[in-house]
Amino acid sequence: MKKYMLVLIAALLFITGCESSMYRFLYNSMDTFLYRAITWYVEPSQEQDRFLREKLGTHLQWHRRTELLRYVATFQGLRERMARGLKKDDVSWTLSRVRVHEGDLFNAVSDDIASFLVTLDDTQIERLDGRIGERIAVVEKKMSADREDRFLEAEKSTRRIMSFVYGDLTAKQEAEIARGVRTMENIDPLVMRLYRERRAEFISLLRNKPGRDAVKAYLRRLALEPEKTYPEYYRASAERRDRAVADALLRFDRELVTPAQRAHAVGKIDTLIQVLRELSAG
Repeated sequence: MKKYMLVLIAALLFITGCESSMYRFLYNSMDTFLYRAITWYVEPSQEQDRFLREKLGTHLQWHRRTELLRYVATFQGLRERMARGLKKDDVSWTLSRVRVHEGDLFNAVSDDIASFLVTLDDTQIERLDGRIGERIAVVEKKMSADREDRFLEAEKSTRRIMSFVYGDLTAKQEAEIARGVRTMENIDPLVMRLYRERRAEFISLLRNKPGRDAVKAYLRRLALEPEKTYPEYYRASAERRDRAVADALLRFDRELVTPAQRAHAVGKIDTLIQVLRELSAG
């Protein structure tokens, strides 16, 4: 089923060429995507399954009715900033808006997430632990690839993102992307160490059969205040990496983007704003 879903998405993207159709399809299918993602990690009982389906429906209705127009306001602000060219304070503004939306979402769904997690029995917790381990192993395999292969893959993914936003890239822009990727600090080993520690911490919490409030407090720390929970071995490197990525984006936008590419980026935002408005009304 997953294979056919990917084919359908590819058809929407590359055969029809209609981004707005892709956005609508993905959002309108979110309940299915989320349900399958959750049940891949945890095989629910009948009672848990009813709870999941009911709460997914309720929260997605809330999200459509309440949150999408708030996203529109954020993207309108981003559109103005993109149209005049990005500056350093625009990065801070964008991050602050993301935190607001994250907070709204967490406050809406965290009670039900915690309520679901505290119902997991020992067998379900073991399955969850194993599934998280599988995901970590996949990421570790990618990160352990040959150094040159990792550079090439990072270049490819970065070019894909930048061309989606700005349109066709120039040779100079592609060269800058390659240079930036190769000079970026590699913190992958630290990331994987943090992933493994978080996995052990989370599974240990569930095995101790905590109450809902304890689970919710734990999720709040990770979701809304991750920087405060970073271990010392990770904190400084992560902060340097974040600054380097932001500086590279600003330099690219300020020094290399053409007027036509900026118009392309603004058009992308306009399309998304239109779709969000339509979805909020539907």
